[in-house]
Amino acid sequence: TGGGGRSSNINSGMSANSVPNVETPANDDNTLNLTEFYDVPNDAWYKSELTELVQRGIINGKGNGIFAPSENITRAEAAKMIVSAMKITSEINPNTKIIFDDVKSGDWFFKWVMTAAENGIVNGTGDGMFLPNDFVLRSDMAVIIYNAYRHIKGVEPTSRTEYVFADKNEIPEYASDAVDYLVQKHIINGYSDGTFRPNDSLKRCEGAKLIYGFIELIEQEEKANE
Repeated sequence: TGGGGRSSNINSGMSANSVPNVETPANDDNTLNLTEFYDVPNDAWYKSELTELVQRGIINGKGNGIFAPSENITRAEAAKMIVSAMKITSEINPNTKIIFDDVKSGDWFFKWVMTAAENGIVNGTGDGMFLPNDFVLRSDMAVIIYNAYRHIKGVEPTSRTEYVFADKNEIPEYASDAVDYLVQKHIINGYSDGTFRPNDSLKRCEGAKLIYGFIELIEQEEKANE
């Protein structure tokens, strides 16, 4: 499976006990700047990227001035983030066929997941499920961003450099091209120990960095083509 899906033999082993509504305003404290969070230090490695994404309305906090940078991102949240970053209309036709058994029209994430799926950005798990409350894996987020890039460009990326991580054999086959290309474009990186950790869940701070890198790449390429 590709397209941000997950092969049946890969399981994060984790599910969110509750799904935080990512459409919650960045905070509800009027004395706090909308781009500032109590739990994000000024010298945080992702601070500037997060500030830009909040200003653009692409990512929000949890309310009360909290961003929760170390919390994991769910698959539903990942769909919202990428659709928002791509500026795709998320208005769903009432007659749209529901393709996932666990994504209902009344769910807060319905329009985001369906929009991403209809545009080839995400897939389910191959059994009619999307698993919106499961945490998105690093390998799957790479595929989601890669698919978004292909959707915008309308073509397959023509050049890839294969990067050898210490745990390269753990990267699912469907995600290998995406990982290689995003590393090449400096959107995603491995860790200092030489690993990529494809089956680790993606944290909110990491997600902000990746989404910003994706947007920056698209904007740089558009400017170069002017």
